[in-house]
Amino acid sequence: MRILNNGNIGIGITAPIGQFHMVNTAGTEAILTTTTGRSNLIMTGPAGGSYLGAYVGYNVSTASLELGQVTNGSASNNPWMDIKGSSGKFAFTSIGGAAVPPNLNLIRANGLAAMTNAGILGKLSFDGYNGIGNSIAAAQVAGVATENWASSYNGAGLTFSTTQNGATSPYERMRINHDGNVGIGTTTPAALLTVFNSTTGPAVLIERSANSTKPATVNFAPAGAFSTSNVTWIVGMPPNQNNYQVDYFDGSTMKTAMSITNTGTVHFPAHVGGVNGSPTPSACGTSPTVMGSDLRGTITMGSGGGLTQCTLTFENAYVSTPVCVLTLVDATAGSVIVAVDPSTSNTQLVIKANTAMNSKVVNYICMQ
Repeated sequence: MRILNNGNIGIGITAPIGQFHMVNTAGTEAILTTTTGRSNLIMTGPAGGSYLGAYVGYNVSTASLELGQVTNGSASNNPWMDIKGSSGKFAFTSIGGAAVPPNLNLIRANGLAAMTNAGILGKLSFDGYNGIGNSIAAAQVAGVATENWASSYNGAGLTFSTTQNGATSPYERMRINHDGNVGIGTTTPAALLTVFNSTTGPAVLIERSANSTKPATVNFAPAGAFSTSNVTWIVGMPPNQNNYQVDYFDGSTMKTAMSITNTGTVHFPAHVGGVNGSPTPSACGTSPTVMGSDLRGTITMGSGGGLTQCTLTFENAYVSTPVCVLTLVDATAGSVIVAVDPSTSNTQLVIKANTAMNSKVVNYICMQ
């Protein structure tokens, strides 16, 4: 050890350049302390009065390395940061009250030069060893500048990267852009959520519990909380059903605008008073037959003669008069021309013909 005439103390060095200068060339610990409580290196302002400082030390009771605040020369019992080696815990603690939350700031500096577009501001990397002595970055969260910075604009976003099985390098999977747009599979999201699928699997998959008591739906609602006072749309599979439905809220109750069964049948119950039923023919000749629903089907006119008008009464009334289209089966058409009579309403379809249409086969489809 050497003490110079200027008061500098050197250990392992003959020309200390600071008040205390140590050089360790022995390959062992430079400083070794043992304690049953805390072993701290305390750095403070001048002694006397109220003064603050910081300390770094080892806490035996928690087996952790601490960095904390010193008040009036004593280490606080509430460290700012502690690292527990055995558990891998790394904790920040704020001792400034509710108004001072703990912060972790990653700051990139290149002198005073402004950040440039696409520059990495900071990165949180999750690494591990690959079995041959190399530490590998496998997953990362990074802050990225999204424009060239100046004193009045500092646009930035976040990127999330993972390493696919069988690969060795992380690849960006998701990005939150400067405007709040979220991109999955794309670095340039054009909407609040943009999904670009470059695989053969589905871009979005919504699953539900095995017992099917939960819905697998996407809900659309006005700004604010999900409310029964505004129109809300729900698209997907409702609980306890295998149907695909489009439901809407009409201001008082939820109603189904459209449903597709697991056999491919399409219904529009929102346009019809209930489940699509089969219309009832009247004044359509002797023993007419109807195959189909209120929405579409085929009627074979009854036998007899002189039949120029036929009425099909819907099992479930439409909300308003539907638009209906009629076609005659070619093999039975002959010179007969059929049309929708103006007396058609939300409760019935009236078919008229230019001449007798007994035994003719007419296809119909109605929509609203």
